[in-house]
Amino acid sequence: MAKIYLVRHGETAWNKEGLFQGQTNIDLNETGIKQAEKLHDHLNGDKWDAVYCSDLKRAMTTAQIITSRHNVELTPCTELREMNFGQLEGKNITECFANPVIAKWWENRDPDYAPPGGESIRQLAERSCQFMQRINLYSEENIMIVAHGGTIRSLICILMGLDTRYWWQFHIDHTALSIIYATSQRGVILSLLNNTSHLNGKSG
Repeated sequence: MAKIYLVRHGETAWNKEGLFQGQTNIDLNETGIKQAEKLHDHLNGDKWDAVYCSDLKRAMTTAQIITSRHNVELTPCTELREMNFGQLEGKNITECFANPVIAKWWENRDPDYAPPGGESIRQLAERSCQFMQRINLYSEENIMIVAHGGTIRSLICILMGLDTRYWWQFHIDHTALSIIYATSQRGVILSLLNNTSHLNGKSG
């Protein structure tokens, strides 16, 4: 039975300022580092056979902190990058949604809409599918994937066999932990979703 850990990166300055971040290569801020350190402590007794992460700084740094006491190699993957928001990156999210075109995309939840110069949710899902070819889903391995909110939502849809339209139904917080088990007998089981108990000093 494979155990797959899905982890979103910690907070960045752009997250705090409410800016579209996408594939802009922003590293963690002080809060993000502390969030990753708390998840490291929470998972200190766990072990992984493989750790994959987005090659963007905020995911790489999060993965490095979480695994700092483990003898495991990180595998950076461009397929795990966040959705490319194109010309929206670096702009205020609230102000962008005041634009009728962007607001229509948000309200209609069109998986084929791409922001100017960016990519659509469907293209993000296709990229996520390409990443999944790296994994033997029904192995006996513990696998950690450190990525971004949009990417993790795509991976959950793929693993659970959900249509792309359900991408909008998930919310993933900074350093949130989700866990999926995969077995050849029972298929894929979502065991934990968006757990941030480590940020409050709680277990479970």
